[in-house]
Amino acid sequence: MKRFYTRRLLLALVLSQGALASCAMVDRDSGLAEVPETDEAPPEPLGEVSFRVLHKADYNIDDRPTYRNFLVLTDAVSYASELKNYSIEFPAEIDFAADSIVVATMGTQASGGYAIGATSAEEYEDKVVMRFELVTPADGCLTTQAQSNPYEFVLVQTNKPIEFIEVQHVELCE
Repeated sequence: MKRFYTRRLLLALVLSQGALASCAMVDRDSGLAEVPETDEAPPEPLGEVSFRVLHKADYNIDDRPTYRNFLVLTDAVSYASELKNYSIEFPAEIDFAADSIVVATMGTQASGGYAIGATSAEEYEDKVVMRFELVTPADGCLTTQAQSNPYEFVLVQTNKPIEFIEVQHVELCE
C-alpha cells in the first residue's frame, strides 16, 4: 500500500510541475489566456534556412524499437554510423563545415499511418529553429497492423545550434 501511495504522490508531483510550467494568466471576464508582458520583444528570424530530405521511411532496417528524438549530426562518421541503423542506403556527400544533418524519429508506433517531416527552418542570430510535423491517423482509420518507426534524415544548411518545434497533426480517414 505504501508503494502505491508513493507512486500516486510522485505522479501528482509530476503532473503539478507540468501544469505549473504551462500556466498562463486567464482573464476571468473574457476567458482568454494572457501572456505576461515583458519589455523585450521576441527576436525576429533573419530568414529561412534551406533544407532537404536525404533519407525517409516508415520502417527502419531491422525493426528495432525507436524513440521520439531529434538528433543533430555534425560529422561524416556519426552520419554514416546512424544511417546504418535505419537504412541500407549510402550516406550522401556532405560538407559538414557548412551543413548539419538532423535525424528526426517519431518512435515505434503500434501500426502504420504515422509520419514525421520537416516543414520549415528559420535562422536567428544564434540558432536555427526547425519545425517538424508529426502525423497520426485518426481513430478508426484503416492502417497496416505492423509496427512502424517513421524517421527522416534532413540536410540543413547551417552549422548553428538547432532547436525543434513539434506540431501534431491528426490525419482524417478518407
